Amino acid sequence: MIIDWHNLERALEFVMDSNVQRIWGSSNGPSDFPSNAGELLLSCLYFVVDNVSENICLDLEAKPLSAIDRLPPVPESQPQTTRSRLSRMKFGELPIEVAESTGKHDSLASRILLSLSFPRLKFILDRVPLAVNQKIVKPVVEERERRRVRVLSHQTGVTQATEGNDSTLTQQERAVVNDDVEEGRLTMERS
Repeated sequence: MIIDWHNLERALEFVMDSNVQRIWGSSNGPSDFPSNAGELLLSCLYFVVDNVSENICLDLEAKPLSAIDRLPPVPESQPQTTRSRLSRMKFGELPIEVAESTGKHDSLASRILLSLSFPRLKFILDRVPLAVNQKIVKPVVEERERRRVRVLSHQTGVTQATEGNDSTLTQQERAVVNDDVEEGRLTMERS
């Protein structure tokens, strides 16, 4: 399968589907499911690595991809109001139609970066070009942490997130410098 921006979300949803993962995780799963789910996941992750540019305009307000979101949903406390198109325009910006067409991939990339589990996001962030790494690691990790804290504040007791034994809710993520690999390269860790 050739991964591109048009089928990336669908491919990730398919690979991350808990029933498919559970079946693929067993050694004697049904033969009608492909046995190369790991290859499809790697193809998706490498597609993001290869196609997120240093010109990305991160959308930190992007909704997570519900099928792969690492955090449980939190009920909205107030209805979100959408601002009119004119209120979003600033002097000198591209017309909204042009900006939306060029930013569609940035929005999907942002949603993926905010939704992926820690090890999968770390895989991407450790492999993107240095200029992209330096631009996206801190804001993405800070927004993910802000969302984790928001979910925790709505929980009655600390629970574990949906991915197996991954304690997504109880472990804080942070951006750190990783000069061992490349000077100025950022990575993420959690504790």
